[in-house]
Amino acid sequence: MIRKVNPKGMISLKVKVRWTWSLVEGAMIAIPLILLFINWKYGLIALAIDGLIILLYSLLILYIGLNTKAGFGAAKVIELADTRKPKDKEKKTLKWVQDNARQLGIPDAKPYPLHGYLLEPEQTPKGLIYMCHGFGDYSFTSVFDQATRFYEMGYSVFLTHSRGFGSDNGNWTGMGTLEREDHVRWIETLEAHNPDLDIFLYGVSMGAASVMNLSDLEDPQIKGIIEDCGYVSLYEQMDHALLSVLQVPEYPTLPICEWLCKRVCKFSMKDLDVRPKLARTIYPILAFHGREDDFVPFSNLDQVIQAAGPHLRDAYFIEGAAHCQSACKEPQFYWTRIQDFLEEYGTTPADTEQPIFIASLDPEDDADFEMNSQDN
Repeated sequence: MIRKVNPKGMISLKVKVRWTWSLVEGAMIAIPLILLFINWKYGLIALAIDGLIILLYSLLILYIGLNTKAGFGAAKVIELADTRKPKDKEKKTLKWVQDNARQLGIPDAKPYPLHGYLLEPEQTPKGLIYMCHGFGDYSFTSVFDQATRFYEMGYSVFLTHSRGFGSDNGNWTGMGTLEREDHVRWIETLEAHNPDLDIFLYGVSMGAASVMNLSDLEDPQIKGIIEDCGYVSLYEQMDHALLSVLQVPEYPTLPICEWLCKRVCKFSMKDLDVRPKLARTIYPILAFHGREDDFVPFSNLDQVIQAAGPHLRDAYFIEGAAHCQSACKEPQFYWTRIQDFLEEYGTTPADTEQPIFIASLDPEDDADFEMNSQDN
């Protein structure tokens, strides 16, 4: 079993941050109390200053976390640190998609016009894969390899930027909440032009949360959902990010961030909880999660399994895989499972001349990775 071990320097840094924050918290509590005994006016002033500091700090966290155009924001940092960029110089993710896809638009969409890209195979497509990218992805890096593989397998592939990650769709991401209405609008538009084509929803990380957030739709053209390392609750994910990255406890920072989010970003982080929707879904679900994922905790997969119940087709953990790395760690296993899922639930006749993209694994290999499997 492979375990990812943090470098000693990182552990030391987190300990320092945690102790520093604890000392600051202690000082912010002790100083006003002491001043209240000395002079109640000074104590009240100190409390007011404390409140202002916490408010400004929470606003800074919200700005760093959800403003996608901030140069020092989390999204930009993740983009710069992303190691999934293709090595093939002929494939420059967004540029390659732009050069090879048909560009679509919904100019009357509110609050921003919608833009998307449709990759269409030369032969009659077996279906359409509606893809949702991850956080910090401005050029489809998080789903580029998957998009080209689906395309090579004979499927049409649709890609669109989530809010905040395109050139003209705002500065704030909804992390899967506000984007729901955009995805519904796109799916309706694609179905109007392709009424007989099977649609499968696929997403990674934030994109996986986005497709699971659509699981309560009752659309006969949607045949299944594939989610890879998605979070089931945005509020809980933000709590984890605060604690694991900044070593900041939930209270009082996160409730204040939630209050600010409603007023600045116009949505509540508690709005995205996919568990009730998974419980009501009519679609089969295929789920993957890296066992060593410390960004979106592996426990999210357990909650997907519990929430989806009988509609969970399969759920797999990949040993040794970090966040969004399941397909890289075990590509043969990953794509075999996806191909089986698409063929099982797709109704579009398969092209018999189309070669099988990935050969099946031996049953013994399956047992090493399968976490849970339920037939509908």
